[in-house]
Amino acid sequence: MEDVVIVSGCRTAIGAFGGTLLPMNGASLAAATMKEAIKRANIEPETIDDIRYGCCMESCDTLNVTRVGALLAGIPDTVPAATVNRVCISGMEAMISGMAMIQAGMADIILAGGTEHMSSAPYSVPNARWGCRLQDQTFVDNMIH
Repeated sequence: MEDVVIVSGCRTAIGAFGGTLLPMNGASLAAATMKEAIKRANIEPETIDDIRYGCCMESCDTLNVTRVGALLAGIPDTVPAATVNRVCISGMEAMISGMAMIQAGMADIILAGGTEHMSSAPYSVPNARWGCRLQDQTFVDNMIH
C-alpha cells in the first residue's frame, strides 16, 4: 500500500447566506481553491492524475461542478474530474476516495476537496414539467427538501 501525504491545503472564506459570495457559484469557489492548492504545492496542473471534489447542492448549469471548476482553474481537460455527493460529508468522501486511489497505486497526485454555494440553491415546481394548468402549484426550496 502506498503512503499518502497532504502537501497543500487552502479554503475560501465562509460567507453568509445571500451575502458577499452571492455572485459566485460552486465552480468558481472550487476553481479558487484548486488554483491556490496547486500553487502552494508547487506542482504543474498537468501532473495531477485525478480531481475529486465533493458537492451536495450542484447547480444545474454546471452538472459536474468539479470539471467546470478545474477548467476555470486552468487545469488541462485531459485531467479527469469527478464530483462526489454524500450530502454533508461530500468533501471528506472526495478526499477519502482520492486517498484510496493513491493507496491502491492508481494515482500519484490527487487534487481533492469540496465546494458548496448554498445561496445558489434553487426553488423548484415539481409538476411544472408535465403541466400545471388550472391549478395552484407550490414552489419547493431545494435547500431543505
